Amino acid sequence: MYDIRQFKPALYLVLLLGITGFALAVETPAMWVLAVAVIGVQAWLVNTGRFRPLPRVIANLITLAALLYTFQAIRGNAGGTPIILIGQFLVFLQLVKLFELRANRDYAQLLVLSLLLMVAGAISTPSLTFGVLLVAYLFISLYVCLLFHLKIENDHALAAQTLPRERLNEATVKQDQRYLPRSMRKLAGLVSFAAIAMAILVFLFFPRGTGAGMFGQLQLQRPAMTGFSDQVSFTSITNISQNNEIVANIQVWKNDRLVEGTETLLLRGRTLDHYDRDLQKWESDPRKTDRIDTIAGVEIDLYHPPVNTSGDQYRQRISLRYTGTQALFALAGPYRFIPARSAGKIEFFPEDETLFTAEQPAARYDYEVISRNVSIQPNPVQ
Repeated sequence: MYDIRQFKPALYLVLLLGITGFALAVETPAMWVLAVAVIGVQAWLVNTGRFRPLPRVIANLITLAALLYTFQAIRGNAGGTPIILIGQFLVFLQLVKLFELRANRDYAQLLVLSLLLMVAGAISTPSLTFGVLLVAYLFISLYVCLLFHLKIENDHALAAQTLPRERLNEATVKQDQRYLPRSMRKLAGLVSFAAIAMAILVFLFFPRGTGAGMFGQLQLQRPAMTGFSDQVSFTSITNISQNNEIVANIQVWKNDRLVEGTETLLLRGRTLDHYDRDLQKWESDPRKTDRIDTIAGVEIDLYHPPVNTSGDQYRQRISLRYTGTQALFALAGPYRFIPARSAGKIEFFPEDETLFTAEQPAARYDYEVISRNVSIQPNPVQ
């Protein structure tokens, strides 16, 4: 029996991975720098023996104030989508919890908060880099959980030990210290291998096609989707109900003059110009197009060569919520696109002047489009 010295460094690594993953998902480097600095200060205080736990009353008051602020921000639609605001609250909660560490339950709460933060990051991004980080996080967090379980049992054994610690067999203690890390790594590897094997079996043998809905009666039914859709079918008709949920925030400038919210805006998302007789539904006719890389704040000309843009100019600043589609809405005649942040590739179809993301966005999508509000005929290619 001895102190599990590997636990705290591994715990710090898991916390850093969780915060790094979330910051990568929502693209907030400032939050990452602040969180890493606070964790570094706390680790230095613990290592030098200067750490004093924060009183519970003060920690609870700080947490309550942060919770109220997050609730107000969500209600006011300020600072991002609810999942991003909740993730930022989880980061703050971890930092507060670090400075009130007293017992094993505080470590358990930190591990749970870190896992919830990675879940929030997974919801917010389809990034491959985040996926790689998530895989590393899962294996390391498993190792930390095993160490934590061993730490709890070791603490209970030490509390029940009647023999003074200085009379314990030093050779036995040193042997445990030498072999424990290797045995824990083997155990974590064995559990990980079993988990991966079970995941592969589930992926291969559980139906994902026609038979995937065999338990549909036991699942919660999603509400009917109203409004915009990628296709229209006359064989499945559902009730259309009133829905006051905000789907986008839009500002429009006509010739650099802000347009008041008294005019009707007709935004184009997708053109359903192909009817499938077999499936009896209208959908978009697949067309070939070039995919365009986006860079945050950099204007992209959608036509090559550029078209005649004389006449009225409409600049639209759009903050689009999750719609379940890849469509990017804009006024007719778009010819320039400016993303608020790097968002992979976009697709532009000059035949019907529609914009799409190459991958379906999982969170808010901020961008600007400059249009003429009338159809544009591109210059003929020489």
